[in-house]
Amino acid sequence: MSGAPRVKELLEIIHRIESTHLSEVVSHRQIILPQLGAPGVAAHEVKRRSSFRVIYGPVRAHDIPEFLNAGMKTSAEMREVNFNLSDRTVLIPVELVQWSPYALAVALVLFFLAGVSRNGYILPGWTGGREVLIVIVAFITGSALTPIFLPWLPGRALSVKGMISGLIFAIVLVFAGLIPSAQTGGQLETAAWILLMPAIAAFTAMNFTGSTTYTSLSGVKKEMRFAVPAQIIVAMLGLSLWVTARFF
Repeated sequence: MSGAPRVKELLEIIHRIESTHLSEVVSHRQIILPQLGAPGVAAHEVKRRSSFRVIYGPVRAHDIPEFLNAGMKTSAEMREVNFNLSDRTVLIPVELVQWSPYALAVALVLFFLAGVSRNGYILPGWTGGREVLIVIVAFITGSALTPIFLPWLPGRALSVKGMISGLIFAIVLVFAGLIPSAQTGGQLETAAWILLMPAIAAFTAMNFTGSTTYTSLSGVKKEMRFAVPAQIIVAMLGLSLWVTARFF
């Protein structure tokens, strides 16, 4: 984790302590933070700036009562992160709400661009609606289906898992006839979505990287360095093919 996120989290903790006037509410000077927040918080800086001593508690908030009853000691179960199906699915709504405006914006742009052709511009009907549907499928594939099927998807990096799930669904849509494959225009559009859907799904799936037990801090940094540029290149190539297909 870089210095910037650490400073941001530190300042947020100090701000919360000051804005709630915590020192006037409690007589002690201890504050419990989630154990997983340890890498991003400099405990000594919190104490220096607020006089509150940081105590790292359990991973989950519902274990705090038991943690307090045990004299502020965590058990092995309190420190364990399984990232099972329940842990993964609870994060899906967060991703859907956070990224859905961007997905809809991309879908609307493609909807109106779908009307472009070598004969001029015609307000798109089903063609534009189809592009919107494909974008939404790609978005849901990365944000919902990839985390659900995470243990069964090949690879360790979330971007790779998202790419594979996006590719699978792109092929499914081609065989289902939702993505046209006839003639030159259809073949270009097929190639475009074979690139675009994995790129979209890989990007959205990668947002789960920091929440999983599948990788480490160094693994996250390494993934970001190779995955983001690759996603941009693949997406731009796919978009170029998609636009070219409009003129055939």
